Amino acid sequence: MYFLFKTLQFRYPTQRLKNISTRHAQLWNSFTNGNAPWSEYKYTDGKQEVIMVADEREEWVERKVADHERLAEWSWERCEALWKSWESQKGKDFKPMGIEPFKGMPKT
Repeated sequence: MYFLFKTLQFRYPTQRLKNISTRHAQLWNSFTNGNAPWSEYKYTDGKQEVIMVADEREEWVERKVADHERLAEWSWERCEALWKSWESQKGKDFKPMGIEPFKGMPKT
């Protein structure tokens, strides 16, 4: 919501976040006026799709899913594994660092 309405933009710690916020509002305004602000998303194999990403390095950019996962150092497979692990913890005392995808990671 902060990006869409630019309500507290003056509090963003970097100019890049302010730029992302401004561009985000412009993209939504364009969309509400009937323009496609980015390419149509079409699912194929999960890695070659092009998505629109708000990136602190490049601001708003279209990028292949595989490229974004490599740059962001995360993947949908990891998110799905976390989801399944959390599902298995329903009704139990939940210790996030004890679930399988996080085992062996340094505790910061």
